[in-house]
Amino acid sequence: SGTCAAGAGRADHAERLSMTTHIVAIDQGTTSTRAVVVDRAGRIVSVGQHPHEQIFPQAGWVEHDPLEIWTNTQEVIGQALGKASLT
Repeated sequence: SGTCAAGAGRADHAERLSMTTHIVAIDQGTTSTRAVVVDRAGRIVSVGQHPHEQIFPQAGWVEHDPLEIWTNTQEVIGQALGKASLT
């Protein structure tokens, strides 16, 4: 008559979800990275956005630097959380 570890994990997860007040969504587009903070009702609370370089190695091709995208992702999350006063 004990609690199984999986059941405890689910209860822990459900408790964390019930405390969640906001979600951050990341939109990785062709020309920029954006982070959007939304509240429980789905309303946009804040947005952070940063463009990234377009690399054209030949006609009809476009490439991006993955390190730049990662750096931009971290930056826009910080921007969006800061604007939402959630940091």
